[in-house]
Amino acid sequence: DEKNDENVIKIIDFEYAGMNPRGVDIANTFCEYCDMNNLQADYENEYPREEIQNLFLRHYVQETLKNNKEEETTTCSSWLQTVFCENNTTQTQQEQEELFLTALRQEVGKYSLVSHLGWTVWSLVQSQISTIDFDYLAYGKHRMEGYRYFKPMFFK
Repeated sequence: DEKNDENVIKIIDFEYAGMNPRGVDIANTFCEYCDMNNLQADYENEYPREEIQNLFLRHYVQETLKNNKEEETTTCSSWLQTVFCENNTTQTQQEQEELFLTALRQEVGKYSLVSHLGWTVWSLVQSQISTIDFDYLAYGKHRMEGYRYFKPMFFK
């Protein structure tokens, strides 16, 4: 019973909630692996490696499918449709999963740019209205560096 399970963690952050595609939130989570608050993010070494992303995404998909089954839905969302709901007889399940994870990592990676741009704009606004002693302009510059670092990886 989930209500009594001490190992269940539900993270809810309504502070900047929006109706974004789920890839935006996953991308922002991956960006937050980096040391953003101290303005010392080492994107190359701190952004989650492919194996860590795959682990996160597998668990995310498993929970999504479990929740869909509990709600007795009969259709899969389009990004799940490719691998988990259609039968592709020319590829093994492992090959399908790898293709799916690669496509999902690419999708999430592109949304990392949205994360960096969003926090850049936020920091520019905060630099004008916030009374908190924080170098918002340096933070915005740092997030733009993240945008410039990731953009060539996802857009040629």
